[in-house]
Amino acid sequence: MTFIEYLRMPQSWEPEFAPFVKDALGDRNMPDVRTWADLRAYLKRKGDRDAMIAARFVWGCYQAALKDEPLV
Repeated sequence: MTFIEYLRMPQSWEPEFAPFVKDALGDRNMPDVRTWADLRAYLKRKGDRDAMIAARFVWGCYQAALKDEPLV
């Protein structure tokens, strides 16, 4: 599962994280990030430093979901 696929999954995000998820899903330039460093670098290039805390939390949730994902 990619990061964007994870963001598309139905979830109820806390109000402080929902704007980042909405913006990421609506961002046509969002790269296929594979690491936190990739996502962080993209947000820095984009100048979206305000989203950094929310992005870090959401990335952590994504990593946790990957650990729970069954190997098929």
